[in-house]
Amino acid sequence: MFKFTNEKKMDNKHILKWEKQLLDWIENNIFLLGIVFTIILGFVVRYSLRGFVSLDSADFLLPWYEEIEKSGGVKALKYQVGNYNILYQFLIALMTYLPIEPLSAYKSLSCLFDYLLAGCLGAFVLLYTHDKWKGFLAFALVVFSPLVILNSSVWAQCDSIYVFFTVFSLFMLVKKKYVLSFILLGISFSFKLQAIFFVPAILYIYFRKKEFSIFNFIIVPIVMCISSIPGLIQGRSFMSIFSIYYEQQDTYKSMFMNYPSFWTLLCTGSEENYQLLKGAAIILTIVVLGGLMVWYTVQKIKMTNENMIFLSLLLIYTVLFFLPAMHERYSYGLEILSILVAFLNKKTLPLSILLQCISLFTYGNYLFGTGINLVLLSVVNMGIYLMYVLILTKQMSNSQQISDAYSSANRRK
Repeated sequence: MFKFTNEKKMDNKHILKWEKQLLDWIENNIFLLGIVFTIILGFVVRYSLRGFVSLDSADFLLPWYEEIEKSGGVKALKYQVGNYNILYQFLIALMTYLPIEPLSAYKSLSCLFDYLLAGCLGAFVLLYTHDKWKGFLAFALVVFSPLVILNSSVWAQCDSIYVFFTVFSLFMLVKKKYVLSFILLGISFSFKLQAIFFVPAILYIYFRKKEFSIFNFIIVPIVMCISSIPGLIQGRSFMSIFSIYYEQQDTYKSMFMNYPSFWTLLCTGSEENYQLLKGAAIILTIVVLGGLMVWYTVQKIKMTNENMIFLSLLLIYTVLFFLPAMHERYSYGLEILSILVAFLNKKTLPLSILLQCISLFTYGNYLFGTGINLVLLSVVNMGIYLMYVLILTKQMSNSQQISDAYSSANRRK
């Protein structure tokens, strides 16, 4: 019979010393290796999609790149090329000096911010959970998110860039680093106007917390001007920094643009309906936003760090769902925030998954012509929105009740 006491010693003879050392090293560094593996595999996936040319790339991005390159790179900043702001145009101008294909230039820049955004969200989750593995999971979810990959690697869009600075701004806001938060928000605005979706939440946090000055908001246009210095040096006016966004307002004259909003349920996307209903849509959005804010004020919902995140998601979602002329890509920030919220409230995990699925349908419709039932998606989207309102409002109210009970107990002591 075998002696079980000698089994371990006998087994050790079957593995070489260097093998054991290697396996021990892998076991001791599994977290770091997980990050490296995620980064490398994420890069491989993105690299494999580098050749896809979307309609936006063919009709807009590549012609803009060619025009910037022919005009002398940075020298092209003296006039507007395309509809992106000066900072993004400057970065693309710098790329024209590198030995890189135009489409790869756009995609590489966006993919870089995919990883920065993933790192920011991972840090956010780590801040609240104090669990490095949950932080790693958040990082991996963003890196491998089909939406993130499609947006940057297939579509060659820059939504990961402005959303990174927006999420980073929120991160600094909850850490009470208010000046830095507004600087980051200003950089986000310097890339895309859609950063404005975050403003209602910041305004309400300012109103309720009373911890930073209204003058902090002035930092945003100041940062936009500073980030536009390369263009100003080339002869651009200060007004051009902001007029770019003003001119974008009526670019798309439709109540909905491949996004399943409230208006998909009521009307067609004709220009006639847009001209008729645009004003009413904006007023309705303000009313719904105001209604939520008044309700949270009356209920005296405390602006804890978690509640600020929940509030940001709800108000951004409200803007997207009720404003006219919303594109499918405009919900990018909402979907990223929904991943963060899912770590703070597990009940919202199915809602976050559904949000990603809705956007996958709309992305597939635009990029690959798969076809969608936008009315049906709008019904589902409305259901998701209402569930978020119910679940997060309840949690915010519960946190207020716990806070009140704790304060009452302390007073009795």
